[in-house]
Amino acid sequence: MLHLINGGFAMGTWCGASAGCLLLVTNRLCELTGQKFFTPEKTNLFIFFVMCYALFMMLFSTPCLTDSKRLGMYFDPVISDQYRVRYANYFHNVNNILIVGITALLYILLCVVLVVKQ
Repeated sequence: MLHLINGGFAMGTWCGASAGCLLLVTNRLCELTGQKFFTPEKTNLFIFFVMCYALFMMLFSTPCLTDSKRLGMYFDPVISDQYRVRYANYFHNVNNILIVGITALLYILLCVVLVVKQ
């Protein structure tokens, strides 16, 4: 039971940290371009949404399981091949693909804005 709690906590913190990074780079872009999108009230609201997203991933998605032989956390319970699909976490896959794409796009945009500002 403890490894399920640990896996859910790891999943929630990973997805929350990823969403927080997107929030941070968006904030930096708005500061550099002079847009007043992040007022203190809106910033608290955005952080609340990130926390809700992290809690959703922590509580309602398939947790990763600790494997002591391979020294890592995986979604495969190593029972048989029929359980691999059942334990797959599609929310995690979508999160990772979107985070990589959006983060790369936003950081390229940030670099372009920094070069133009100089």
